[in-house]
Amino acid sequence: MFSETKAQSDNLVAADTVVIKNVADTFSVPKDTLQKPLPKSKSALDSKVDYTSNDSIVFDIAEKKVFLYGNAEIKYENITIKANYIEISLDENLMFASGTLDSVGVVTGKPVFSENEKTFSSDTMTYNFDTKKGVIKHVITKEGEGYLHGNKVKKMPDDNINIIQGKYTTCSLEDPHFYIGFNKARVIPENKIVTGPVFLYVEKVPVPALLPFGLFPNKKGQQSGILIPTYGESANRGFFLENGG
Repeated sequence: MFSETKAQSDNLVAADTVVIKNVADTFSVPKDTLQKPLPKSKSALDSKVDYTSNDSIVFDIAEKKVFLYGNAEIKYENITIKANYIEISLDENLMFASGTLDSVGVVTGKPVFSENEKTFSSDTMTYNFDTKKGVIKHVITKEGEGYLHGNKVKKMPDDNINIIQGKYTTCSLEDPHFYIGFNKARVIPENKIVTGPVFLYVEKVPVPALLPFGLFPNKKGQQSGILIPTYGESANRGFFLENGG
């Protein structure tokens, strides 16, 4: 038993928590530090997960979790995830990433997921390193010659992507002026995007024309498929749509 002052108590760190400040290095355990090979656990991954952080890394030993703060980055095989806040569950091989609020209440450092040449930016992101499945919310990514928005996106192990409540547009803005809206879609990388019934929206107002499905090529270069019309305004014609087909 021992006694401590309040100041001493405030400065203590729980015995099952390790905090490392100002971290910008990758952590790994050299093989030559082990006396003999340890048995591989059932939940162990096939490859090493490297993680860095500019602010701090917190290891919760009891809960088997790692928390990364400030410009955090994770690399696993051909996947890179960046965000201001990343949480890793070592038991479940699960990762959660999100941005953080700054002093004026603006969210900064939102998650960016990169795999090969494909990049997603989103509000929040959950990824399972074991199953290679991920759920991304409010995502924007470039597909072929257009941009794909999704309220909820699920990445599958075969790299196909399922989308719920999405938009496809050639407008590069985060809030596009015009787009084709759909409830469900599947993205087959470097091939095509297939959707259910679609509506054309201009300034968030639906044009009274419904298509039973959408099929958009997302290969680079010239391809066949639906060409999304662009809109404009002139003194002679007023508001108009052109170059669709």
